[in-house]
Amino acid sequence: MALIYSHSGDERNNVAKALRKYLTRQNKSLKKEKIIIKPNMVDPLIPDACTNAQTLQAVVNVLKEFGAKKILFGDEPASYFIQLQRRNGQQYDWKQDHKSLGFDKIKGAKSLNLDDLTTTSYRATRLNPYTTQEEAIQIPIRDTSGYRVVSLALPKHHGNYNYSGVSKNLMGLVPQDRRVEFFHYSIWTAAKQMLEREQNRTLNPRNEGDSFEINLREDRLVDEFVEKYCELRGQNKFTHKGILQKVYNAYIDQEVDQLALSTIIDHLINAGSLTHLIEHVKETNKDGIYILDATHLMKRHEHAGELVKTDFALVGNDPVDLDTLAMKRLEIDPKEVAYLDQATKTIHYNDSTPSTPQTSLIARRNIVDQHGLPFISIPLE
Repeated sequence: MALIYSHSGDERNNVAKALRKYLTRQNKSLKKEKIIIKPNMVDPLIPDACTNAQTLQAVVNVLKEFGAKKILFGDEPASYFIQLQRRNGQQYDWKQDHKSLGFDKIKGAKSLNLDDLTTTSYRATRLNPYTTQEEAIQIPIRDTSGYRVVSLALPKHHGNYNYSGVSKNLMGLVPQDRRVEFFHYSIWTAAKQMLEREQNRTLNPRNEGDSFEINLREDRLVDEFVEKYCELRGQNKFTHKGILQKVYNAYIDQEVDQLALSTIIDHLINAGSLTHLIEHVKETNKDGIYILDATHLMKRHEHAGELVKTDFALVGNDPVDLDTLAMKRLEIDPKEVAYLDQATKTIHYNDSTPSTPQTSLIARRNIVDQHGLPFISIPLE
């Protein structure tokens, strides 16, 4: 695994410096190569949560220095963002979002609508919340064959996955209208679907009676899930029993509410979808480049959290190794991040995973509003 770290004191120069050094040391020539840069455009209404246009331009410039023939860049914002526009009667305009972030001023590269790429799929496994057994699913993904993919990401705490970096940034290659289905399948949704099958009718969460029934079934499903999961963990079937049991105990003691517990369960249910996505991209883009612009860490939430200056950059050819090392520096334990912990067991090519400080689990407690999600810390030790 090749990885370059840069800390120059010049925030926007960190990424360019690290990328240039990485390509030089790897003796990489990009002549005649076609490249797709996948920046982070999670929510164009919140620029701090998105890739900085100056950083994107710096990456393009370095890639051109090393002879890249054609450079495209593009991303699809989070599914909820586009759904919100549709509910307001608006049609999603990717060009307008690029313009709002200053991407229309990028020179030496062209903006890309990911919808223009053909779609293929990959096989993944996730946990069925009814049975706590693995089930196979096929997840659609943009076909980037013929291109070298560059994941240009920002480090963030994440409400569903605990941490987001270069690995999770690859989720943007999955069509946005399918991400909730495959990456944010919740135990609440499972409870609703279970009741609908039993009653042979469609439940409306806005109806007070229906909502009460769903929440009651969710409570029962949570208890059953924890019991089955911990039993299977005793058979060495799944990891993260300690995290789940710790939050569940806090829930029983009324130290945390249902949302904190169900968030962790949803994380465990969906981790396989993301682990296998990483595996698929590594296999189909063996020369991929992974760039973490850690000028800041966005704490507490991936859209509207608190920015903390960290002032470094990492560039490498293995997303799992890069994120693992980044989290060490950011004092986040990779074992709290199920999709990365699974990835290190299935596709990690370097057995010497560095030790990481033991930190606390980030669990969401109550949603206040989009710009203020309070968090609680549950010590793992």
